[in-house]
Amino acid sequence: MPYDRAEARIAAALAAGGRLVNDADAPSNRVPADPGGNEACVGVAGWTGPDTGRP
Repeated sequence: MPYDRAEARIAAALAAGGRLVNDADAPSNRVPADPGGNEACVGVAGWTGPDTGRP
């Protein structure tokens, strides 16, 4: 998913009582878990670095 949507999904999961299980590959991939321990991978598509004028 796009970088900005991934950030919003992670924030929503944490706000709902979840926790971040793994962010070793952040920002391209993170693994949050809900309060019940169910994990989900949130991956980012496309460039996640600073805007350098790339299309």
